[in-house]
Amino acid sequence: ERKLKEIFTNSMSKIKGICINLKKTSMMCLAASFFATALAKDSGSVIVTINGQQIIQNSQMGKEINDKLLAEKEKLSKPLQKDEQVILDKEQALQKNKKELDKEAAEITNSKLLSDEAKQRRIEELQEKARRLEEDRAELERLVKRIQADAKRLETKMSQMYNEEMGKFDATIKNTIKELSNKYGWDIVLMEESIVYAGPSASKTSIVIKELDGQSNSSSTAATIKKEIKADEQALKKLKA
Repeated sequence: ERKLKEIFTNSMSKIKGICINLKKTSMMCLAASFFATALAKDSGSVIVTINGQQIIQNSQMGKEINDKLLAEKEKLSKPLQKDEQVILDKEQALQKNKKELDKEAAEITNSKLLSDEAKQRRIEELQEKARRLEEDRAELERLVKRIQADAKRLETKMSQMYNEEMGKFDATIKNTIKELSNKYGWDIVLMEESIVYAGPSASKTSIVIKELDGQSNSSSTAATIKKEIKADEQALKKLKA
């Protein structure tokens, strides 16, 4: 039973590990930031910073992506959670049956009331029960392997979804930063995660989040209008019919 729990704990941990978190910045990125900052100071360029983690956690788009991934993970994980309980129940039943067989075998062996012929019949019956018990255990092992494979597929699917969603969001963030840079005259935009220190005035995270939220609201409004137009068209078709 402990082994089965470990299998599912490891599988679900991997799945849960697929959440929205920024990757740790490498030393190469850190060195590049220092170099860019030095050049910017020499040329009098405007340097600003943004916090990528805050953008993902606090922007409406980031929250929607996170909620979408969590909801999908929960939906896909439900069958695995049910199968986990089935496996645990089967394992407990097998252990119970094994104990009963051992107890019955000891009683037959130590019985002074049964004849040798009766003992032989009971032993043969026990052997048949033991054979069925082994078949049940083999079936359980096959079920565990199938669930492990399902958990692996779920992990892969969630990883792909994460990469796709974050890839699109990353492109949106970069385009937004470019537009804001043109608007406010930012020459260099650095990630706060990749620099040792920057004063509060250098951070433009709130401006980026505000701009992204404005885009998100516009997209939501456009989507709502499209749904209303589609509903009106369907209503007109019904009236004409």
